[in-house]
Amino acid sequence: MATKMEIYNIALGHLGSVRLDRLDENRADRRELDAKYAISAQTMLEKACWVFALRTQQWEADTDLEPLFGRPYVFTLPDEFCRIRLIATDERQENEDRTYKREGRLIYSDHPTLYVTFVSNDADYGLDLGKYPALYTKALGAQLALDAAMPINKSEATRNNLLGLAERDFRIARGVDAVDERVKRKPTSSWVRSRFNGSDDQRREPT
Repeated sequence: MATKMEIYNIALGHLGSVRLDRLDENRADRRELDAKYAISAQTMLEKACWVFALRTQQWEADTDLEPLFGRPYVFTLPDEFCRIRLIATDERQENEDRTYKREGRLIYSDHPTLYVTFVSNDADYGLDLGKYPALYTKALGAQLALDAAMPINKSEATRNNLLGLAERDFRIARGVDAVDERVKRKPTSSWVRSRFNGSDDQRREPT
């Protein structure tokens, strides 16, 4: 189980600072981590479709919004939304919606009901520290160190070094996380891909 102090101390270790004993210590570097934590956590959630942060919901078309043309149904993304994993037309999510189109915070589709799996920043999903795998915790600490590097030690060289470190830790965490994610569907055959002009993943967000 991760804690905020653990994440802070990972970041401080990368920055060459003394570890915290308490989260309320009267220190300038701790206050800077406080200021950067929310954006660092959001950045990490938006980087990949983390298994621990996935949420599935049934969405109904927004009756208060009517598209002027094109697809007949429109959906408003929830506030907790970070990125799409899968949009399907059935509750078992066996039939992916290949008609949807995203514009800003809206989703347009030919279907009035959608079953959507997405990365959520809800307190019970992507922001629940108790669900963080160790490698994700480590990667978030590196991201936080990167985001707070210039205000804390004002060293461009340290920040440049942290760019590579944060990317390395992210890739390691994402690689292990991807292994844990069940394959949603069989790979599409070359014949089917040719029918869609080679755009098998055209409607899917990258993982």
